[in-house]
Amino acid sequence: MLQTFGLGTEMEQVEVRLRRSVASDEPLLTEMALYVIESGGKRVRPLAAVLSYRAVGGRDARLDDVLEMAAGLELIHSATLVHDDINDDARTRRGRDSLWRRYGRAPAIVTGDFLFTKGFHISGRFDNSIVDWTGDACRMLAEGEVLQSRYQNDPSLSVEDYLVLIERKTASIIQTGIRIGAYLGGADPATVERLGRFGLQLGLAFQIVDDILDVVGDGDRTGKRPGIDIQDGSPTIPLLLAIRRGGPDAERLADILRDTARTEADIDEALRIVRASGAVEEADAMARAHGTAARREIVALDGQVDHERLLTLVDLVLERDF
Repeated sequence: MLQTFGLGTEMEQVEVRLRRSVASDEPLLTEMALYVIESGGKRVRPLAAVLSYRAVGGRDARLDDVLEMAAGLELIHSATLVHDDINDDARTRRGRDSLWRRYGRAPAIVTGDFLFTKGFHISGRFDNSIVDWTGDACRMLAEGEVLQSRYQNDPSLSVEDYLVLIERKTASIIQTGIRIGAYLGGADPATVERLGRFGLQLGLAFQIVDDILDVVGDGDRTGKRPGIDIQDGSPTIPLLLAIRRGGPDAERLADILRDTARTEADIDEALRIVRASGAVEEADAMARAHGTAARREIVALDGQVDHERLLTLVDLVLERDF
């Protein structure tokens, strides 16, 4: 992905800042934080921030600032993954033991808190707009986590409430990165807000594609076998759409999602039902609709921003298989 945008140098600098930011007087805390950030990941959030900065004409004068904030947002995102894995009892993350499985639950909770703190601390070096946007994103992430816990194992979740959930858990931090990138790049307030709306639609599309990959993705590419969300009891959009279609298969799928003692055979059956229902194709159409909405925001800024790479980012989000 980085080769597509020619931002290899900038993203390498983000990695340097990530490692530097988690230095602690307690060696074990540093070790655990590094275990999280060195496990890989798509780095979509920092990439989006840097792309937005460049799109509005941001030059080298404030490049260090946007790279710092890009790293800060990735630290906050990483913190949510640590806490997610604890809440979901997830044993693996990106093809290896999740942090709590390797170090224990209590140390993992502290590490997640540490990553959150370090990420938010970076925002405090800047003006109130950046602090407020970052704080709002953190609030929405926390609210999203509560919503996800509320709806776990619940097949009655509406599509509308699902969209609220993923706006808070996924889209908010992507939107914040794009908004901050534009702001640091010197964009006027109207452009910052329009790019923020672009980021929201991009983030919604990103999560819907993520949900689709849990049903039909290649585990060698995604780093996790299909059905992890079903195993965790997460009502993702392909499951919800399949259940809404009604009939015996939909009822069986709802029963599997409700059953906290679901087996591997149950998960395999659920995957077969969803794949055969047409829900994957319907979810893909939803993702593409959000992609179209994102493109519309960018096209409206024609002549004001260098939109080519932002439009390419939309394409990559929609077509990704990892």
